[in-house]
Amino acid sequence: MGNTTASAQQRAALAQVEASQRSVHEQTLAQLVAMGFEPDAAAQALWQTSGDGDAAIEQLLRNADGSAGAASQASASASASASASMEDPELAAAIQASLQTQSTAQAPAPSRSAASNRAAEAAMSRMRQGRTFGTGSITGRGLAPSRSKGAAQAKATAASRSPTKFTHNLSVPKRLEDHTPEERLRRCAARVSKNVSAMRTLLRAMKQVQEDPTNPKYRRINLGNRAFARTIGAATGGIDFLLAAGFERKTESAGVEVLMLSARDEARIWLAVAALEEAMQSPDYRRAVQEEEFRRAIEQASTLGADDENEAIARAAYVSKLPEEPSEAGNVSVVRVNLGDDLVVERKFFGDDVLDNVIDFLGGYGSTIPEKLRSGSWSLVDTTTFPKRRLDCHGADGGKTLQALELWPSASLRVELAGQIAGEDA
Repeated sequence: MGNTTASAQQRAALAQVEASQRSVHEQTLAQLVAMGFEPDAAAQALWQTSGDGDAAIEQLLRNADGSAGAASQASASASASASASMEDPELAAAIQASLQTQSTAQAPAPSRSAASNRAAEAAMSRMRQGRTFGTGSITGRGLAPSRSKGAAQAKATAASRSPTKFTHNLSVPKRLEDHTPEERLRRCAARVSKNVSAMRTLLRAMKQVQEDPTNPKYRRINLGNRAFARTIGAATGGIDFLLAAGFERKTESAGVEVLMLSARDEARIWLAVAALEEAMQSPDYRRAVQEEEFRRAIEQASTLGADDENEAIARAAYVSKLPEEPSEAGNVSVVRVNLGDDLVVERKFFGDDVLDNVIDFLGGYGSTIPEKLRSGSWSLVDTTTFPKRRLDCHGADGGKTLQALELWPSASLRVELAGQIAGEDA
């Protein structure tokens, strides 16, 4: 019983080995065919070399070279035969019979072009560099790894499939409190620079401390004060600037939140004043000043010059230039102009009235408006279209009709500070 079991195990092992060898043989044959060799020739070469892929390739290449030589020899013999036929008919017949005998005795290998041979040689070179044919196994992509190298190759494959680890050279920026006092003051001043009232209030407060450092009135700020909340408290970076200048948050006995400047540090206050004055030279601050002046001028337009006789006269002069307002429908354009968040004015014009007439109409709500528009400091923007477009009030558009400017039969305009449209210089 034991012998029978051992014999069955031996047969199973032998069958497994034979199956493995057949698989290797088929894979090697497929590789040779893929290199451009004829299937029959490749199979015969593998059989003659006992499955050695390298030896089979070399033999196939030699056969190809030999075939080319035989063809060359046959061509030479045929040439000789043709030459002999001209001299001796019996000699030509003998040569022809000899050639027929040789062709019958030797089956020529399939003919291959020189390009095919070179391609096969190149493929063999690549396979020798990256893959090795052997009598027992073939290694390489798509072929079973040899038993001796299987563990190493499996480990390398697993490593190549592992997630890629990315590295970067980014550094975490410092917190504001980690900077030097001077740098903190400069950074905070730059943040506040877009708020004109906050900048002016801070500069005034710092100079008061600088000029009268022992006065307790200038060293204490009530955070609940309305004026403070409306200016410094509402500005981005305002309170941070005071903290950088040496003020500290404290809660007084009555629960009042205050900022106190306890320590006397004249150098720190001097740095605070210098940081504010530097920020006031920045484009952001200059732009903020222009926007504040623009808002103030627009707000004054709602008063109609009731408290200023000269302003009232100037506005009346602009109104006197206006053409007659149409009373009936027809070639009429209704123009609405937004002078601010709370002031919108409207008037009817004929389609052949010009843009200058609309600008003079706005002069009735503020004599500075036409001056600013025609100087280019302010812009008259057509918001009827998308994207909105700036009208050239100080150039050619002033004399164009509303119809030509596509401000007919109606138009929505807005007075803005020059440079608010994307791509326009400040």
